[in-house]
Amino acid sequence: MKQFTAEANLNSTDRVIVASEVLVTVVRQAAMEVEGVIGMAPVAGGVNRLLRRGKADGVVIEVTDHTAKVQVHLRVAAGCDMHGVSRSVQSEVARSMHNIVGIDVVAVDVFVDDVAFHH
Repeated sequence: MKQFTAEANLNSTDRVIVASEVLVTVVRQAAMEVEGVIGMAPVAGGVNRLLRRGKADGVVIEVTDHTAKVQVHLRVAAGCDMHGVSRSVQSEVARSMHNIVGIDVVAVDVFVDDVAFHH
């Protein structure tokens, strides 16, 4: 299990270790809370391969120092404002990663990989 160190307002000798599964969960939950998102789309490789999780996670995260770059692959509802949904996902993912884990996100790339006409 890969882990990341998140710096918080702790003593200089204190550290918070965050498992990569936690980062994936935070990103997925943030994306799924946005209206119009039906689910996550399959992603080959990335964090999913590292974690030996199913390809349906729809999340790829690259953490460097105390920042992250995130890719989110989505299934969205037909007829939704895809641009608006994507912008909301970017905002929610960045906010959640900062507030929950203490990692600043420098980029959230959103891929609408599928449109669900019946959900």
